[in-house]
Amino acid sequence: MKQLDIYDSSGEQLLTADLVAEIMGCKIGTIDSYLSRGQMPEPQGLSGRTRLWSKFVIDKWIASRSPNKIPLKLTSRLSWVRADGKRPITTEGKPASSTNENTWSSYQSVINSSAGDGFGIMLGDGIGAYDFDHVLDGEVLEPWVRDYINSISEPIIFIERSMSGNGLHVFVETKALKGYKKDRVEFYPRSRFIRMTGKFYKI
Repeated sequence: MKQLDIYDSSGEQLLTADLVAEIMGCKIGTIDSYLSRGQMPEPQGLSGRTRLWSKFVIDKWIASRSPNKIPLKLTSRLSWVRADGKRPITTEGKPASSTNENTWSSYQSVINSSAGDGFGIMLGDGIGAYDFDHVLDGEVLEPWVRDYINSISEPIIFIERSMSGNGLHVFVETKALKGYKKDRVEFYPRSRFIRMTGKFYKI
C-alpha cells in the first residue's frame, strides 16, 4: 500500500520516523539513538506526535554517510521488486508488472526478501535510466561513454555496473515520455524494469 505523502507549506516533502527508519533499514530505536547522540538532523517539526523530517535534509544526510550506495532518491520510492533472472517478481515470488504498482514494494522489503536471485526498480514517475552494454574492460571505460554521460542534461542520481560487469546503468531525473535505442545507447524513461546491482561506478 502506497504511503500518503506529506508536504509542508512550501511544498517540501516530509518524512516520518517510520519511513526514515525503513529507508535506512533500521529500527525506530536506532533513529532515537542517532538523535540522542547528535548524529542525525533534528526533526523539522511535529504533526500531532509524529516527528517529521525534510526529505531534502535526510537525502543529504544519508548521502554524506554513504556516498557510494544507492541514494535516497531511489531507495525512498515504493517501486522496487525482486528479480528472477531478468524477470521482475514480487517479494512473495509472484510475477510483477511495470504497469501495476500493487506488485511493487519498498527498497527495504525487497532487500529483506529471499525470492528470486536479485532485485531491481521500476522506472517512471520522474526516474529514467540510460543503459550502456559492453563498454567496460575491467576498470577501463570506453572514452565515448564518459563523454556521453558528461553530456547528459538530466540530473544524474546514480551510476552502477550492470549484471554483466561490463556495462553501466545511469539513473537520472527525467520528464521524458519516450525512450530510444541509438547506436550502443538505450534510454528508458518509464514502464520498464531494470535489474540492479548497487555496485557504484565513479565516472
